[in-house]
Formats: sequence, structure tokens, C-alpha cells
Amino acid sequence: MAQLAENMLGCSVEFELSVKNVDKPDLDRVEIERRLAQFSEREVVWITWSSTFQQKAAVLPPCTFVIGADTLIRIADPRYYPCESGLNDSVDELAERGNRFLVFGREVNGSFLGLESIPLPKKLRPLCQAVPESSFRMDISSTGLRPDPP
Repeated sequence: MAQLAENMLGCSVEFELSVKNVDKPDLDRVEIERRLAQFSEREVVWITWSSTFQQKAAVLPPCTFVIGADTLIRIADPRYYPCESGLNDSVDELAERGNRFLVFGREVNGSFLGLESIPLPKKLRPLCQAVPESSFRMDISSTGLRPDPP
């Protein structure tokens, strides 16, 4: 994914590891170190406490976030925002900061889901670029890629 993202975006990819996640428990030190071990010394990894993309955008330089379609579904879900206007406010802030999303299709509930099949708010769609299924398809989650803890 990183190599394809570099080719599509024309720049190097840096990684972000968030200690907090809106849907999962916080990572402890052991888990953070285990996840960092998968990266080479040449790769840049940002460690943040940012559980939302709005928070990530506030602490990281303007960037294109490389995400799966399942993550984009959550970004577009109003229940992750504190008020009715939260989703639109967040998208506005991301756009103003120059953030974008490179979206890889994912298998969701047994079907392949790409950017074109995700209902998105009107303001969010222009921030998204699809990775064609013909260029990349791997039906495994990031959790499935990580080795089991010892």
C-alpha cells in the first residue's frame, strides 16, 4: 500500500500510529513498541494521541491520509461527532488545512467496497481519491497483517 501510495501521490509516505482510537482500547507501551518494530529505521512514524482525523490534522503537517474504505465510512458517520454540524465542521477544517484521503477498497461484510460505492457528504467527496481495485486489492485488515503478540 505504501509503495502504491508513493507512486500515486508522488511523494514519500510517512506513518502514523495513534495511541488512541475511537473504536478500540488505547495502546499500551508494549503494544506500541511491538507495532513500531515492523518499521525500518528509514521509515518515519508519527506517534500521536489523536483518535480522529480532525485531531490528526491539527498536529501533523498537511497531508494525504492513506486509508481503507472501512475507515472512510467511519469518517462520514455523524455518530462520531459531538454535534449535528460536527461532520461538516470537521470536513471544512480538513479541507482548509489541505488534507486529503487516498482510499483503498476493502472487503466489508463479504463484499468489496471501493470509494465509488460509499455514500459520502457532498463536502467530503472532493477530498477523496480512489485507488482502483485493479491496482490493489488485499482482503485482510491491518490487524490481520500484524504478527500475534508473543
